[in-house]
Amino acid sequence: MNKIFVIFFLVLEVFFAKPIAINTIPIKKGYLQQQENFVGNVIFKEVANIASQSNGAVEKVYFRLGQHVKKGEKLLSLNDEFLQKDIIIKQAKLDQARYILEKKKKDLERYKNLLETQSIPLQQYENIEYEVKSQEASILALQTELDISILDLGHKEIYAPFDGVIVDQKVHHGEWISSGEVICQILNTKDVEVVADVPSFMTNHLVLGQAVNATINNKTYKGKIVAIIPKADVNSRNFPVYISINGDNMLLDGMPATIKLNVDRKNSGFLIPRDSIVQRNGKAVVFIVKDKKAILVEVDVLSVNRNQALVQGNMQENQKIVLRGQDKLEDGSEVREIP
Repeated sequence: MNKIFVIFFLVLEVFFAKPIAINTIPIKKGYLQQQENFVGNVIFKEVANIASQSNGAVEKVYFRLGQHVKKGEKLLSLNDEFLQKDIIIKQAKLDQARYILEKKKKDLERYKNLLETQSIPLQQYENIEYEVKSQEASILALQTELDISILDLGHKEIYAPFDGVIVDQKVHHGEWISSGEVICQILNTKDVEVVADVPSFMTNHLVLGQAVNATINNKTYKGKIVAIIPKADVNSRNFPVYISINGDNMLLDGMPATIKLNVDRKNSGFLIPRDSIVQRNGKAVVFIVKDKKAILVEVDVLSVNRNQALVQGNMQENQKIVLRGQDKLEDGSEVREIP
């Protein structure tokens, strides 16, 4: 008896069910640029080996492996105690040489007056003149040596040349390093490219600067083509295409990336809103309206862009396709169109 009541109420529920509210739009025939997907890899364009420009013992390391650093951030400092004392000595020698030059110039002026009165021979005057010029040359050499030491002092601290991530550490506290020795390796995470191999027929449809979207780890990045290499891979016979993208800290070197490239030919079919397509049992379907009922139609998606999709399926031009509300529909559901 209870089963009879349940069936009765289910029949009443179906019979008196309210039509589902939907929005529709007419189906049109047309063309859409075909797109092809190509798989590539994320690469970081700039990987820099940061080297020391000075000799010395490592006094302090300010970075760690895997750390994100900013441009101008201090990475390492070398002990500069010996260099500081060397600069003091060179500055003292330079000051001494300037005092000697000042004295010799005064002597030269006095000898000049004596020469005019023929109180001294010409050779004696020329000797003191030579000593002045020699002292001036010595001062120039001492000043240059001091400048080099001061410049070297500035190299005792090493800074990051750009924003990036430390991917390798070569030195540690207390170690002695020589000029030119690598202290670490920095990966520039902002300057990112995707490289994908494309067949030869596609290269005719690509130009430098062309906008390209790349999907990486379910996120879409905007980019542009920066290089088309005219040398094929010996195995695949495809040509590398480089796409520069605006990266972020979520990207890793070597990540797979999918890029969409326009193909020259256009396909014909039914142009429908991209949002009208839903997935049912792993298949792309749409709902068209006929006699106030929603009819499920399987479609083959030929191409898509931002707003539209080009499909083929059992439908006709000017039939109404469900634009909104299709998520609640089943094949044969009663519907009510609203503006």
